[in-house]
Amino acid sequence: MNPKRWTVLLLGVGAVIASCDESVSAPYDVRVRVTTDMGEPVVAAGLRVQGGAAAVSDPSGGHGWSLRGSDGERRLLTVSCPAGYRDHAGPVPFVLRRLAVVDGSSTSTTEIATECIPLTRQGVLVVRARRGLAADSHRRQAGRRDE
Repeated sequence: MNPKRWTVLLLGVGAVIASCDESVSAPYDVRVRVTTDMGEPVVAAGLRVQGGAAAVSDPSGGHGWSLRGSDGERRLLTVSCPAGYRDHAGPVPFVLRRLAVVDGSSTSTTEIATECIPLTRQGVLVVRARRGLAADSHRRQAGRRDE
């Protein structure tokens, strides 16, 4: 092959490589944490990120993905709460972002917090009566204090 053709071919390949967007190939870390409205972790919540695999939340209520995409790209997180919890109101939108940190490095971790609301609550009823103080839980007397 003629040296001029090699030069033209190499310049063409170089131009294609230079025009590639690096942010598309760089992974973005996405971390999801599912809790109750009282801040307790929700285990085994179904999670699916648009463009990522399905997963379930771990004992800490969290899960993470490493996603490919472009800075500013919009994605959706779908949460399916386990039995005993009310499902989330719909997909949670988020944006892939790379943020500059004070030391000059950059981070791409997107953290998403979402809730699964319990369908039942536990409570204690405390009644102050003439004969002392009584506490009932689940129709059983949990404690009593006479004055």
